[in-house]
Amino acid sequence: MLAILLGSAASCSPADETPAVQSVLLITLDTLRADHLSCYGHPRTTSPHLDQLAKEGALFRFAFSTSSRTAPSHASVMTGLYPSFHTIDIENSKLKLGRNTTTLAERCRDAGLRTAAVVSNPVLKKELGLAQGFNDYDDRFPKPELNRRIREKTADIAARTAIAKLHEFGDDPFFFWLHFQDPHGPYTPPAEDLEQTEPLPEDQRRSQELEPGRNSSGLNAIPEYQQLPGQTQLSEYIRRYDAEIRFMDRKLGEVFQALREQGLEKNTVVIVTADHGEAFGENDYYCAHGHGLGVDQTRVPLLMRGPGIAPGTQLNSAVSNLDVFATVLDLLEIEDNGTHQSHSLKDAVQRGREPAARIGFAESVTQRAAFRGGEYVRLDRYPLSATEFWNSRNPYTKAPYVPLRDPRETVLQPKGWQETRIDQENELVAELRRFSVQADRSREALRKFREKQSLDAEEQENLRQLGYIE
Repeated sequence: MLAILLGSAASCSPADETPAVQSVLLITLDTLRADHLSCYGHPRTTSPHLDQLAKEGALFRFAFSTSSRTAPSHASVMTGLYPSFHTIDIENSKLKLGRNTTTLAERCRDAGLRTAAVVSNPVLKKELGLAQGFNDYDDRFPKPELNRRIREKTADIAARTAIAKLHEFGDDPFFFWLHFQDPHGPYTPPAEDLEQTEPLPEDQRRSQELEPGRNSSGLNAIPEYQQLPGQTQLSEYIRRYDAEIRFMDRKLGEVFQALREQGLEKNTVVIVTADHGEAFGENDYYCAHGHGLGVDQTRVPLLMRGPGIAPGTQLNSAVSNLDVFATVLDLLEIEDNGTHQSHSLKDAVQRGREPAARIGFAESVTQRAAFRGGEYVRLDRYPLSATEFWNSRNPYTKAPYVPLRDPRETVLQPKGWQETRIDQENELVAELRRFSVQADRSREALRKFREKQSLDAEEQENLRQLGYIE
């Protein structure tokens, strides 16, 4: 069992005496687009503690999520499968994770680690199925949200709960998933963080008055659930979003300090990523996510720090947060049975080598995307002839679905990502179409599986009512 629990230090010479990896702290941050962190070039100082973690470890400059919604994206991290290949699929909490799917927590628990989770978004409640494999799964949501009948766990409560859990672990190896709801809207940071988030000169150039929306889509308006009294300027909403990041980062600093004080830092790898981003005007959406797969929706941070990871490592290859699954198994030397679509990044972060160039994918209700290197393409999920879909409305936001109509290509330029329309097929579009065929087949197979499971449950209940089974 010891050989399973202790990570390899093969990349180091015997004289290095690098401590082995015994534990993993996986931190996922809700609705955090990478380009609003200081370590990713944001002009505001929003993330000093994450900046320090990046200096002490590895930073992937171009990491992407598998979805622009919380449930499918987290399910991909925890199963190593793209949304169409796990039973949660592409919506939030509409479907549950199947018991036949093995989670990262189950693999870690079966290898002898203590497993625990602290989640802060009610979308991730136990009923979703991601609690599989966790000895302890804290899904208490003590605070009411501002504009909806939804409760959440804010960063201060999440950090306090996490620190208490770290104390409980003692010297035992662990896999600990810590999820922060901040900076998900409504953007209501503490006054001290808002005061320290000063307006930027470029805010004046981005000054734009927005209409209050009548639904939660954010299309050409402020979503209903995001609306703050007396606030109509986009620049102010962005400042408050950044202040929420600052608040979350401040509380993350307390968790990192607890790791150090308890002597856990030397044997623990910390992995930080996000489930998706947030739109601030891209494709005419404001303070919103889930509507599509633009780079604003899917480019997320990916940071790793711990034994064997060279400080200051920056990697430029495009990777997916799906790869967290295989990376954790590899770091802990847990046998990889290959029943997933994830690729380990262990060698990249321990040797400072760019990972092999691979094509990654993302999925939403309306679009699918593929990325490789500095190229990112996306297509409508359904043809325009599928009027039954395009004439329907999103059940969550009550807004109409908006098609791209033409393939979109986003290419990384010196000044950032530049989007154009593609008139002709290219290799990445062809790969995305092939993936879409496979994904649709998988979704259909999973739909039939779910129906069969439901039928079996009904049959069992009928037999129970008749007294044939207890």
